[in-house]
Amino acid sequence: MKTPTALAIAAALSCVAAMTVSPETKPVEGKVAGHVKFDGKAPELKPLAITDEKSKGCCPAGAKMDTTDPSMVVSKDGGLANAVVLIEVPGEKMEPSTETVEIDQKMCHFEPHVRVVAAGGKVVFLNSDGVSHNIHTYANKNDSFNKTVAPGSKEECTLAKGDKVQVKCDIHDWMSAWVYVAETPHFAVTKEDGSFEIGGLKPGKYKVEVWHEKLGKAKGEATVKEDGTCDALDIKMGEKKK
Repeated sequence: MKTPTALAIAAALSCVAAMTVSPETKPVEGKVAGHVKFDGKAPELKPLAITDEKSKGCCPAGAKMDTTDPSMVVSKDGGLANAVVLIEVPGEKMEPSTETVEIDQKMCHFEPHVRVVAAGGKVVFLNSDGVSHNIHTYANKNDSFNKTVAPGSKEECTLAKGDKVQVKCDIHDWMSAWVYVAETPHFAVTKEDGSFEIGGLKPGKYKVEVWHEKLGKAKGEATVKEDGTCDALDIKMGEKKK
């Protein structure tokens, strides 16, 4: 049987041991941010060919139809919009996604023009217009489908495999969009100024890949430091020489 003195000493040692155990620290999560820029003088694209007859009912009375071609949007300082930026983490296990993303149809345009969904995720196509639209997907590794979407209704599809899926409306032939099915959870789509940000990355060196519907692919490298910071990454993309 321990004496009161022995009990006191044991309690004191226990307290000291508890004080010397360092608390668990959360792993550092960093981010990669930067810009994708067009290399050279941006090409001048012709306005979308939209006739009054084809666009009848697409817009509210008095509203003006946007004829900007969304396939090549370059800001004044060269920022490239609608480019997909991806980072793959070696050894990272990719679980099938349960994510749902939306693409709306407004004033006879797909919004947004480019969407990314992780493999296994679902895409919901909405119709906010007062006219019917047709969702016609052109996939390489996933099943394609061709369905009519009535005003105020929606259609959805699940994309299980990594892919680049073009989306069109056969009723309004100027409408187009892209769904990039990513096999990594680390992705972003560049904004109008070409900027992007991808978080959730541990310290280390990563390969960065960029895809654009007109310009193809580009690559870069980024290093997330031990404190989670990373130098700004600028990647240039240009038209391929013929």
